Amino acid sequence: MLRLGVCATILWLPWLASGCAASAHPGMEAAQQRWEETGRRCRGELLLVGNRPSSFHPPDRALVGGRDDEVLRVQLQTAAEAARRFTVAVRAPSPRSSGSPGAFLQGTGTVIDTHGRVLTNAHVIGAADRAEVFVEDAGWTYATVIGRDAWSDLAVLAVNHPLPGHANLRDAAAVQPGAPIAAVGYPADSQPFEPARVFVGRLRAHDRSLQGALDPRQEHFYAGLLEAAVSLAPGCSGGPLVDADGRVIGICTAAITDGAADIRLGYAIPISEGIRRVIDHLANGCRIEHGYLGILVRAEGATLPGDAAAPSTGAVVERVLADEAAERAGIRPGDIITHVGGNSIQSGSQLVQLVRAKPVGARVDLQIIRNRRPVCVAVTVLARARRFDAPEVP
Repeated sequence: MLRLGVCATILWLPWLASGCAASAHPGMEAAQQRWEETGRRCRGELLLVGNRPSSFHPPDRALVGGRDDEVLRVQLQTAAEAARRFTVAVRAPSPRSSGSPGAFLQGTGTVIDTHGRVLTNAHVIGAADRAEVFVEDAGWTYATVIGRDAWSDLAVLAVNHPLPGHANLRDAAAVQPGAPIAAVGYPADSQPFEPARVFVGRLRAHDRSLQGALDPRQEHFYAGLLEAAVSLAPGCSGGPLVDADGRVIGICTAAITDGAADIRLGYAIPISEGIRRVIDHLANGCRIEHGYLGILVRAEGATLPGDAAAPSTGAVVERVLADEAAERAGIRPGDIITHVGGNSIQSGSQLVQLVRAKPVGARVDLQIIRNRRPVCVAVTVLARARRFDAPEVP
Protein backbone atom coordinates (compact mmCIF):
# COMPACT_ATOMS: atom_id res chain seq x y z
CA MET A 1 0.00 0.00 0.00
CA LEU A 2 1.32 3.40 -0.91
CA ARG A 3 0.98 6.18 1.59
CA LEU A 4 1.26 9.67 0.20
CA GLY A 5 0.96 12.64 2.54
CA VAL A 6 -0.96 15.62 1.19
CA CYS A 7 -2.84 18.56 2.64
CA ALA A 8 -6.42 19.16 1.62
CA THR A 9 -5.88 21.26 -1.47
CA ILE A 10 -7.86 18.92 -3.70
CA LEU A 11 -10.69 19.60 -6.15
CA TRP A 12 -14.05 18.06 -6.92
CA LEU A 13 -15.42 18.56 -10.42
CA PRO A 14 -19.21 18.43 -10.00
CA TRP A 15 -20.12 18.00 -13.66
CA LEU A 16 -18.14 14.79 -14.00
CA ALA A 17 -20.45 12.63 -11.91
CA SER A 18 -23.74 14.47 -11.97
CA GLY A 19 -23.85 16.60 -15.09
CA CYS A 20 -22.63 20.16 -15.49
CA ALA A 21 -23.53 22.11 -12.41
CA ALA A 22 -23.95 25.87 -12.73
CA SER A 23 -20.51 27.33 -13.03
CA ALA A 24 -19.22 30.10 -10.85
CA HIS A 25 -16.52 30.79 -13.42
CA PRO A 26 -17.47 33.10 -16.32
CA GLY A 27 -17.59 31.51 -19.74
CA MET A 28 -17.60 27.88 -18.59
CA GLU A 29 -21.26 27.17 -19.34
CA ALA A 30 -20.98 28.45 -22.90
CA ALA A 31 -17.86 26.41 -23.53
CA GLN A 32 -19.44 23.25 -22.17
CA GLN A 33 -22.59 23.81 -24.22
CA ARG A 34 -20.52 24.12 -27.39
CA TRP A 35 -18.92 20.75 -26.85
CA GLU A 36 -22.18 19.07 -25.86
CA GLU A 37 -23.72 20.15 -29.16
CA THR A 38 -21.65 17.48 -30.92
CA GLY A 39 -24.53 15.26 -29.78
CA ARG A 40 -22.50 12.05 -29.82
CA ARG A 41 -20.56 12.27 -26.57
CA CYS A 42 -21.04 13.45 -23.04
CA ARG A 43 -19.50 16.36 -21.19
CA GLY A 44 -16.44 15.76 -19.11
CA GLU A 45 -14.15 14.84 -22.02
CA LEU A 46 -11.77 17.68 -21.23
CA LEU A 47 -11.76 19.90 -18.18
CA LEU A 48 -12.51 23.07 -20.10
CA VAL A 49 -12.35 26.34 -18.21
CA GLY A 50 -13.76 29.54 -19.67
CA ASN A 51 -12.02 32.73 -18.62
CA ARG A 52 -12.76 36.44 -18.86
CA PRO A 53 -11.14 37.88 -21.99
CA SER A 54 -9.57 40.60 -19.85
CA SER A 55 -7.76 38.05 -17.68
CA PHE A 56 -6.96 35.51 -20.39
CA HIS A 57 -3.39 35.63 -21.58
CA PRO A 58 -3.25 33.57 -24.78
CA PRO A 59 0.01 32.47 -26.31
CA ASP A 60 1.49 34.32 -29.24
CA ARG A 61 -0.63 33.34 -32.25
CA ALA A 62 2.56 32.37 -34.04
CA LEU A 63 2.81 29.45 -31.66
CA VAL A 64 -0.65 28.09 -32.41
CA GLY A 65 -1.31 28.79 -36.04
CA GLY A 66 1.48 30.69 -37.74
CA ARG A 67 4.79 29.91 -39.38
CA ASP A 68 6.29 28.60 -36.16
CA ASP A 69 3.46 26.08 -36.02
CA GLU A 70 4.64 24.51 -39.29
CA VAL A 71 8.23 24.50 -38.08
CA LEU A 72 7.14 22.67 -34.94
CA ARG A 73 5.21 20.10 -36.96
CA VAL A 74 8.38 19.23 -38.86
CA GLN A 75 10.48 19.14 -35.68
CA LEU A 76 7.98 16.94 -33.90
CA GLN A 77 6.95 14.66 -36.76
CA THR A 78 9.01 11.68 -35.59
CA ALA A 79 7.96 12.16 -31.96
CA ALA A 80 4.31 12.44 -32.96
CA GLU A 81 4.39 9.26 -35.01
CA ALA A 82 5.97 7.41 -32.10
CA ALA A 83 3.35 8.79 -29.70
CA ARG A 84 0.48 7.72 -31.95
CA ARG A 85 1.57 4.10 -31.50
CA PHE A 86 0.99 4.20 -27.73
CA THR A 87 -2.08 6.46 -27.77
CA VAL A 88 -5.55 4.86 -27.69
CA ALA A 89 -9.15 5.99 -27.44
CA VAL A 90 -10.93 5.21 -24.14
CA ARG A 91 -14.59 5.27 -23.27
CA ALA A 92 -16.67 4.35 -20.23
CA PRO A 93 -20.43 4.37 -19.48
CA SER A 94 -21.73 7.78 -18.55
CA PRO A 95 -23.16 8.05 -15.02
CA ARG A 96 -26.04 9.97 -16.61
CA SER A 97 -26.84 7.34 -19.22
CA SER A 98 -29.88 5.87 -17.38
CA GLY A 99 -29.53 2.78 -19.51
CA SER A 100 -29.51 4.72 -22.77
CA PRO A 101 -27.30 2.95 -25.33
CA GLY A 102 -24.33 4.91 -26.63
CA ALA A 103 -24.16 7.33 -23.69
CA PHE A 104 -20.60 7.38 -22.48
CA LEU A 105 -17.67 9.48 -21.42
CA GLN A 106 -14.85 9.40 -23.93
CA GLY A 107 -11.24 10.41 -23.75
CA THR A 108 -7.76 9.20 -24.55
CA GLY A 109 -5.33 6.78 -22.96
CA THR A 110 -1.57 6.28 -22.89
CA VAL A 111 -0.20 2.72 -23.07
CA ILE A 112 2.44 2.48 -20.33
CA ASP A 113 3.81 -1.07 -20.57
CA THR A 114 3.89 -4.30 -22.58
CA HIS A 115 1.23 -5.93 -20.37
CA GLY A 116 -1.69 -4.03 -21.88
CA ARG A 117 -2.03 -1.40 -19.19
CA VAL A 118 -3.35 2.03 -20.13
CA LEU A 119 -3.04 5.27 -18.18
CA THR A 120 -5.81 7.85 -18.44
CA ASN A 121 -7.54 10.49 -16.34
CA ALA A 122 -9.86 9.35 -13.57
CA HIS A 123 -12.45 11.84 -14.83
CA VAL A 124 -12.51 10.05 -18.20
CA ILE A 125 -13.83 6.82 -16.67
CA GLY A 126 -15.76 8.31 -13.73
CA ALA A 127 -16.86 5.62 -11.27
CA ALA A 128 -16.98 2.80 -13.83
CA ASP A 129 -15.30 -0.54 -13.09
CA ARG A 130 -15.15 -1.47 -16.78
CA ALA A 131 -14.20 0.58 -19.80
CA GLU A 132 -13.35 0.05 -23.45
CA VAL A 133 -10.16 0.77 -25.33
CA PHE A 134 -9.93 1.11 -29.09
CA VAL A 135 -7.13 -1.08 -30.46
CA GLU A 136 -6.28 -0.35 -34.07
CA ASP A 137 -6.28 -3.98 -35.24
CA ALA A 138 -9.12 -5.22 -33.05
CA GLY A 139 -11.57 -2.35 -32.62
CA TRP A 140 -13.12 -1.72 -29.23
CA THR A 141 -11.97 -4.18 -26.59
CA TYR A 142 -13.00 -4.43 -22.94
CA ALA A 143 -10.70 -3.14 -20.22
CA THR A 144 -10.83 -3.52 -16.45
CA VAL A 145 -10.21 -0.54 -14.20
CA ILE A 146 -7.46 -1.89 -11.95
CA GLY A 147 -6.53 1.34 -10.22
CA ARG A 148 -8.04 4.79 -9.81
CA ASP A 149 -6.88 7.77 -7.78
CA ALA A 150 -9.34 10.64 -7.87
CA TRP A 151 -7.01 13.00 -6.02
CA SER A 152 -4.34 12.73 -8.73
CA ASP A 153 -7.02 12.35 -11.45
CA LEU A 154 -5.28 9.24 -12.76
CA ALA A 155 -6.54 5.75 -13.52
CA VAL A 156 -5.02 2.59 -14.99
CA LEU A 157 -6.89 0.11 -17.17
CA ALA A 158 -5.87 -3.46 -17.99
CA VAL A 159 -6.56 -4.79 -21.48
CA ASN A 160 -6.28 -8.50 -22.21
CA HIS A 161 -5.07 -7.83 -25.72
CA PRO A 162 -1.75 -6.88 -27.33
CA LEU A 163 -1.38 -3.12 -27.64
CA PRO A 164 0.73 -1.24 -30.19
CA GLY A 165 3.83 -0.08 -28.34
CA HIS A 166 4.18 1.66 -25.02
CA ALA A 167 5.35 5.02 -23.73
CA ASN A 168 8.65 6.01 -22.19
CA LEU A 169 8.19 8.46 -19.34
CA ARG A 170 10.43 11.45 -18.68
CA ASP A 171 10.38 13.73 -15.64
CA ALA A 172 8.82 17.00 -16.76
CA ALA A 173 11.20 19.04 -14.60
CA ALA A 174 13.96 18.28 -17.11
CA VAL A 175 12.09 20.11 -19.90
CA GLN A 176 12.57 23.86 -20.01
CA PRO A 177 9.85 26.41 -20.93
CA GLY A 178 10.00 27.17 -24.64
CA ALA A 179 10.79 23.58 -25.59
CA PRO A 180 8.70 22.12 -28.45
CA ILE A 181 6.03 19.68 -27.33
CA ALA A 182 3.12 17.77 -28.84
CA ALA A 183 -0.16 16.54 -27.40
CA VAL A 184 -1.76 13.44 -28.92
CA GLY A 185 -5.39 12.46 -28.51
CA TYR A 186 -8.79 11.58 -29.91
CA PRO A 187 -10.95 14.74 -30.09
CA ALA A 188 -14.68 14.48 -29.64
CA ASP A 189 -15.33 15.09 -33.33
CA SER A 190 -13.11 12.23 -34.50
CA GLN A 191 -13.87 8.56 -35.05
CA PRO A 192 -11.82 5.99 -33.10
CA PHE A 193 -10.60 4.28 -36.26
CA GLU A 194 -9.04 7.57 -37.38
CA PRO A 195 -5.41 8.11 -36.37
CA ALA A 196 -4.95 10.02 -33.16
CA ARG A 197 -4.54 13.74 -33.81
CA VAL A 198 -1.45 15.72 -32.93
CA PHE A 199 -1.46 19.25 -31.48
CA VAL A 200 1.90 20.99 -31.48
CA GLY A 201 3.15 23.91 -29.43
CA ARG A 202 5.69 24.89 -26.83
CA LEU A 203 5.91 24.36 -23.10
CA ARG A 204 5.04 27.64 -21.39
CA ALA A 205 5.55 27.03 -17.69
CA HIS A 206 5.73 24.60 -14.79
CA ASP A 207 3.73 24.65 -11.56
CA ARG A 208 0.55 26.29 -12.87
CA SER A 209 -2.74 26.01 -10.98
CA LEU A 210 -6.36 25.74 -12.15
CA GLN A 211 -7.54 24.89 -8.69
CA GLY A 212 -9.62 27.96 -7.94
CA ALA A 213 -11.08 28.11 -11.44
CA LEU A 214 -12.22 24.50 -11.51
CA ASP A 215 -13.71 24.30 -8.02
CA PRO A 216 -12.89 26.16 -4.82
CA ARG A 217 -14.05 23.16 -2.75
CA GLN A 218 -10.66 21.57 -3.43
CA GLU A 219 -11.50 17.88 -3.58
CA HIS A 220 -8.84 17.04 -6.16
CA PHE A 221 -5.36 18.44 -6.67
CA TYR A 222 -5.09 20.47 -9.87
CA ALA A 223 -2.03 22.56 -9.15
CA GLY A 224 1.58 22.02 -10.11
CA LEU A 225 0.45 21.52 -13.72
CA LEU A 226 2.39 21.94 -16.93
CA GLU A 227 1.10 24.80 -19.07
CA ALA A 228 1.59 24.53 -22.83
CA ALA A 229 0.78 26.75 -25.79
CA VAL A 230 -1.18 23.97 -27.44
CA SER A 231 -4.86 24.01 -28.43
CA LEU A 232 -6.15 20.82 -26.82
CA ALA A 233 -9.58 19.66 -27.93
CA PRO A 234 -12.29 17.94 -25.86
CA GLY A 235 -11.58 14.21 -25.86
CA CYS A 236 -7.81 14.63 -25.37
CA SER A 237 -7.96 14.04 -21.61
CA GLY A 238 -5.67 11.16 -20.66
CA GLY A 239 -3.53 11.52 -23.76
CA PRO A 240 0.24 12.03 -23.68
CA LEU A 241 2.10 15.31 -23.79
CA VAL A 242 5.45 14.42 -25.37
CA ASP A 243 8.80 16.11 -25.87
CA ALA A 244 10.75 16.29 -29.13
CA ASP A 245 12.09 12.76 -28.51
CA GLY A 246 8.60 11.28 -28.12
CA ARG A 247 8.92 10.74 -24.36
CA VAL A 248 5.85 11.42 -22.23
CA ILE A 249 6.33 14.38 -19.88
CA GLY A 250 2.68 14.81 -18.89
CA ILE A 251 -0.89 13.53 -19.11
CA CYS A 252 -3.23 16.03 -20.80
CA THR A 253 -6.02 17.00 -18.45
CA ALA A 254 -7.44 20.50 -18.95
CA ALA A 255 -7.59 23.54 -21.19
CA ILE A 256 -8.38 27.18 -20.67
CA THR A 257 -9.98 29.42 -23.28
CA ASP A 258 -11.31 32.96 -23.54
CA GLY A 259 -14.75 31.47 -24.25
CA ALA A 260 -14.87 32.79 -27.80
CA ALA A 261 -11.66 32.08 -29.69
CA ASP A 262 -10.30 28.67 -30.52
CA ILE A 263 -6.98 29.59 -28.95
CA ARG A 264 -6.47 27.64 -25.75
CA LEU A 265 -3.78 26.83 -23.29
CA GLY A 266 -3.35 23.15 -22.50
CA TYR A 267 -2.58 21.76 -19.05
CA ALA A 268 -1.09 18.40 -18.15
CA ILE A 269 -0.27 16.44 -15.01
CA PRO A 270 3.54 16.42 -15.01
CA ILE A 271 5.49 13.20 -14.83
CA SER A 272 7.56 13.26 -11.64
CA GLU A 273 8.95 10.81 -9.12
CA GLY A 274 5.77 11.10 -7.06
CA ILE A 275 3.49 10.58 -10.07
CA ARG A 276 5.56 7.57 -11.16
CA ARG A 277 4.91 6.01 -7.74
CA VAL A 278 1.19 6.66 -8.12
CA ILE A 279 1.18 5.10 -11.59
CA ASP A 280 3.15 2.05 -10.43
CA HIS A 281 0.81 1.40 -7.53
CA LEU A 282 -2.30 1.87 -9.66
CA ALA A 283 -0.88 -0.46 -12.29
CA ASN A 284 -0.40 -3.11 -9.61
CA GLY A 285 -3.91 -2.70 -8.25
CA CYS A 286 -2.77 -1.15 -4.98
CA ARG A 287 -4.91 1.32 -3.11
CA ILE A 288 -3.34 4.72 -2.62
CA GLU A 289 -3.89 6.28 0.77
CA HIS A 290 -3.46 10.04 0.85
CA GLY A 291 -2.61 11.98 3.93
CA TYR A 292 -3.60 15.56 4.60
CA LEU A 293 -3.46 18.30 7.17
CA GLY A 294 -7.12 19.29 7.05
CA ILE A 295 -6.66 22.78 5.63
CA LEU A 296 -7.67 24.62 2.48
CA VAL A 297 -4.96 26.89 1.13
CA ARG A 298 -4.53 29.25 -1.78
CA ALA A 299 -2.76 27.65 -4.71
CA GLU A 300 -0.71 30.79 -5.31
CA GLY A 301 1.80 32.08 -2.81
CA ALA A 302 1.65 35.22 -0.70
CA THR A 303 4.47 37.72 -0.39
CA LEU A 304 5.17 38.74 3.17
CA PRO A 305 6.43 42.11 4.35
CA GLY A 306 10.17 42.15 4.66
CA ASP A 307 13.34 42.87 2.78
CA ALA A 308 12.31 43.86 -0.75
CA ALA A 309 15.46 42.27 -2.13
CA ALA A 310 14.60 38.89 -0.58
CA PRO A 311 10.85 38.78 0.10
CA SER A 312 9.44 35.92 2.11
CA THR A 313 6.62 33.84 0.62
CA GLY A 314 4.30 31.21 1.93
CA ALA A 315 0.99 29.35 1.64
CA VAL A 316 -2.06 31.15 2.99
CA VAL A 317 -4.48 29.05 5.06
CA GLU A 318 -8.02 29.95 4.01
CA ARG A 319 -9.93 27.36 6.01
CA VAL A 320 -9.24 24.85 8.77
CA LEU A 321 -11.50 21.79 8.76
CA ALA A 322 -13.09 20.82 12.06
CA ASP A 323 -11.56 18.04 14.15
CA GLU A 324 -8.69 17.40 11.77
CA ALA A 325 -4.94 17.39 12.24
CA ALA A 326 -4.39 21.09 11.57
CA GLU A 327 -7.11 22.20 13.99
CA ARG A 328 -5.72 19.96 16.70
CA ALA A 329 -2.30 21.48 16.13
CA GLY A 330 -3.68 25.00 16.52
CA ILE A 331 -3.41 26.18 12.91
CA ARG A 332 -5.81 29.05 12.15
CA PRO A 333 -7.30 30.69 9.05
CA GLY A 334 -5.06 33.51 7.93
CA ASP A 335 -1.88 31.73 9.00
CA ILE A 336 0.86 31.75 6.37
CA ILE A 337 2.90 28.55 6.28
CA THR A 338 6.46 29.37 5.25
CA HIS A 339 8.34 26.12 5.96
CA VAL A 340 7.59 22.40 6.17
CA GLY A 341 10.25 20.43 7.99
CA GLY A 342 12.88 23.03 7.13
CA ASN A 343 11.85 23.33 3.46
CA SER A 344 10.70 26.80 2.42
CA ILE A 345 7.26 27.23 0.81
CA GLN A 346 6.43 29.56 -2.09
CA SER A 347 2.87 28.43 -2.86
CA GLY A 348 0.00 26.25 -1.75
CA SER A 349 0.74 23.69 -4.45
CA GLN A 350 4.31 23.36 -3.21
CA LEU A 351 3.02 22.85 0.32
CA VAL A 352 0.81 20.03 -0.93
CA GLN A 353 3.66 18.31 -2.69
CA LEU A 354 6.01 18.57 0.29
CA VAL A 355 3.41 17.22 2.70
CA ARG A 356 2.53 14.54 0.14
CA ALA A 357 6.07 13.19 0.42
CA LYS A 358 5.59 12.56 4.15
CA PRO A 359 4.25 9.16 5.25
CA VAL A 360 0.84 9.03 6.87
CA GLY A 361 1.33 9.25 10.62
CA ALA A 362 4.51 11.31 10.36
CA ARG A 363 4.93 14.29 12.64
CA VAL A 364 5.82 17.43 10.67
CA ASP A 365 7.14 20.75 11.95
CA LEU A 366 5.58 23.82 10.32
CA GLN A 367 6.84 27.39 10.53
CA ILE A 368 4.01 29.90 10.36
CA ILE A 369 3.61 33.67 10.22
CA ARG A 370 0.63 34.71 12.33
CA ASN A 371 -0.15 38.38 12.76
CA ARG A 372 3.36 39.13 11.43
CA ARG A 373 4.93 36.99 14.14
CA PRO A 374 6.68 33.62 13.65
CA VAL A 375 5.00 30.56 15.19
CA CYS A 376 6.17 26.93 15.14
CA VAL A 377 3.67 24.06 15.31
CA ALA A 378 3.96 20.29 14.98
CA VAL A 379 1.20 18.45 13.12
CA THR A 380 0.59 14.78 12.37
CA VAL A 381 -0.20 13.85 8.76
CA LEU A 382 -3.39 11.79 8.77
CA ALA A 383 -4.98 9.49 6.21
CA ARG A 384 -8.06 10.55 4.34
CA ALA A 385 -10.08 8.23 2.12
CA ARG A 386 -12.56 9.62 -0.39
CA ARG A 387 -14.90 7.93 -2.85
CA PHE A 388 -14.68 9.41 -6.31
CA ASP A 389 -18.37 8.86 -7.02
CA ALA A 390 -19.62 10.16 -3.66
CA PRO A 391 -17.57 13.20 -2.67
CA GLU A 392 -17.89 14.69 0.74
CA VAL A 393 -18.25 18.45 0.79
CA PRO A 394 -16.14 19.94 3.62
